[in-house]
Amino acid sequence: MKTLKTLTILVLAFCATPVFAADPPSVVGRLNHISGPVSFAPADANND
Repeated sequence: MKTLKTLTILVLAFCATPVFAADPPSVVGRLNHISGPVSFAPADANND
């Protein structure tokens, strides 16, 4: 039974590796403290 549990953990860890090895996004942002209205728009949106 212990072998089955160990094998299951190893298989799950092996399957999750590609998720953690993926490249980070090319654009990231960070918000600290904001007051007032906030909106989100795509990067190619006009500033009209």
